[in-house]
Formats: sequence, C-alpha cells, structure tokens
Amino acid sequence: DDTSLWQVGAYDAQTTRVGFGLFWSRLTKQIEPKNAELPGWRREDQEFDNHIRSSVLSTTIGGGGIHRLFGFGLGVRYFYRSTKLGGAEHAVTLAPSIATVIQDSVIFSVTAENVIPTGNPDAPIGLSTGTRWQVSRQFALALDTSADFQSLENKVAFTPMVGAEFRAGDVVPIRAGWKRDGVDGTRWLSSGIGVENESVGLSYALTLDLWSQSEVVHQHGVMLRISM
Repeated sequence: DDTSLWQVGAYDAQTTRVGFGLFWSRLTKQIEPKNAELPGWRREDQEFDNHIRSSVLSTTIGGGGIHRLFGFGLGVRYFYRSTKLGGAEHAVTLAPSIATVIQDSVIFSVTAENVIPTGNPDAPIGLSTGTRWQVSRQFALALDTSADFQSLENKVAFTPMVGAEFRAGDVVPIRAGWKRDGVDGTRWLSSGIGVENESVGLSYALTLDLWSQSEVVHQHGVMLRISM
C-alpha cells in the first residue's frame, strides 16, 4: 500500500539541568472501512477512498535525579485523526516515565502510555519498557516492550522488539531488529546501516514481513540526526 510516516523531533538537554523536547509525527494509510461508516447503497465490488490521516504533537520535559543515575520525564500528547468516511477525532493525554542507569552500561526505562483514557485508537492505554545494554564500545543490544490494554477487547496486546547494533570503526553502525506486533500479530525483520558521529547521522533501514501469507510486505526508512 501507500503508507507513509514522517517524524520530526528536537530535544535540548545541554543548556539547562532540565531537558525539553518537541516532537511531531504524521501517518497516512488506506484502511478498511467499518460497516457503520459505509453508505447503505454500497455494492460488494465497490471501493471507497478511506485514507486515514493521523498526527501526533508531543512536548516532553525531563531531568535527572540522585547522582545522575535516575531520571524522570513527562510527555503531553495531542492526537488528531481523520478519515473521509468517519470524520475527525481529537485527544490529549499524558505519558510519564522514569529511567535509571545500571553500572554505566545498561539503561532501563518505564513509560505509562496515555494515562488519560480517550478511546482514540491512536492513543491506547498501555505500559512500555526500554532496555539498552552497551556490551562494548562497538556492540550494543536493546529490548523494548509495549503492553496495550485497549486495542484488543479483554486481552493485553504485548509487543516485543529486539535490536542489535555493531559499529564498524567509529562512524558506521550496522543494525538488525525483530518485532512482533501484539495487535495484528505481524512479525517484522529489519536491517539497517548508517554513517554518523557526534554531530550528524544518516541511517537507512529496510523492514520486511517475511511471514505474510500473501506477499512480502516491505518498508523503507531514512533517518537524519543533527546535534548542535
């Protein structure tokens, strides 16, 4: 399909003891219309343009705690979602988080996702964790998880994400990852490569759904980072 996702973010944690960020994302894709959205005269072979346009605007604030080993954060998110058949929806919610550093090599964080119930499908209530282990200067592992308590009725949608990064020299990161979506059950395998230093980074990633029953679904991703 013609799904596209754009994300832009800026974060400042250098000029003050408290960090502040502003982030924006925009998702566009075609979705299957619900029966309640369809006109009564719909024919079985008739197609409808039901593109979803979903945007998220988020501000975050965070800081450190005891001996720089403990941190906190709070995100305020505004969700906007519109479809041609279903109209527009709005929602505002909060996402508090805490993080800690273990033995200077492991970073662990917990985030309460969207603690204000809204019913918006783009803002499900949940709990996510992030873990990164810097095994050596050249090699790192990551394990992220999310538990979605809203999208599936009477069931928790648990999504694990595993990743690894190896640095060839100091400027070429080579990455690989795996993810299983707890909502729709799809499994994704990804690989990527980049060129980066402390000031700038450019990365490319290819993600594949090799377990699809019909055809191999693929996604391309490009990321640019600039640090000032």
